[in-house]
Amino acid sequence: MASNLRAIVSSLLPWWLTSGQGGLLAEGLAGVVDVHVQKVRSGLEARFPRRAGESALTLIGRYRLIPRGRAETSAHYAERLVAWRGRLGHLTRGSAWALLSQVAHYWGEAGAWTWDARGNRRARAADGTETSSTGTWVWDGLSGWARFWVVLDGTTCGLTQQDDLGATVGIAGSVPDDWAAMRRLVQGPHRWCPAGTQPEWLVVSLDGSDVTPDAEWATWGKLYGIGGGEYRLIPARDTSARYVSLIPRTYSGDPDRACEEAQYGAGTLRGDPASFPLTALGPEGRVYAGDPASFPLAATLPDDGDSPWL
Repeated sequence: MASNLRAIVSSLLPWWLTSGQGGLLAEGLAGVVDVHVQKVRSGLEARFPRRAGESALTLIGRYRLIPRGRAETSAHYAERLVAWRGRLGHLTRGSAWALLSQVAHYWGEAGAWTWDARGNRRARAADGTETSSTGTWVWDGLSGWARFWVVLDGTTCGLTQQDDLGATVGIAGSVPDDWAAMRRLVQGPHRWCPAGTQPEWLVVSLDGSDVTPDAEWATWGKLYGIGGGEYRLIPARDTSARYVSLIPRTYSGDPDRACEEAQYGAGTLRGDPASFPLTALGPEGRVYAGDPASFPLAATLPDDGDSPWL
């Protein structure tokens, strides 16, 4: 203990109180004082990240809205909590640079950048270098100048494509808690993004390249002409990236696109029966058909690599 009255109590009392029953009583009382002094000291030091223990660091981080990195040491996390008062801390919380700093530290000094609806790009490399540029970023052609997107370089933080029986189902190297931490950065009354802005998607670039939407990324599928006035619905977004929503989204099916054949303008929208048959042959020769009651018109679904919204 930093305060140890028991070590000096014998020099403060007369000899007849430092031996026998008197000595035991004095030593016991001194020990009680030491415990209370240490409790007060620990409570005071818990306010300071460099002196706080593990539980206190967690509480400080929660109060300052700074998630701890996946493999971040206590010492490194403490320094980031101290830096909360610095240039990329609470003083500049409403900026792309402050947000990128939090994202990068969480993933272990990963490269990341933001895009907004006006085509402004703010980038932070894995070594901390910051650059700013402008370009073209048209996600869906919808209005809304305050919308922004975050792109994470998966090659700098170990995020790769997850394959299961040959089909992509998520993002390997991540867990749902990772994406929950990213959402906490852009939600709530003290978000790490400019006031009044709307976070849209966090895009994980699996190969580290910049992802460029083509104004048809509002939905997962887009129409593709296969010739002869016929159209098919194909994947809309770049397959070299994975997409995690930063806000809750409700997905609704389009009956015109879900049917086997439908008119689309002057052409015909035709489904692919090899991929979506009306019926399927099951075990023992039984024929199985879909049950409309099992497929509602609208449902809240988890996004790629994510857990359901609760």
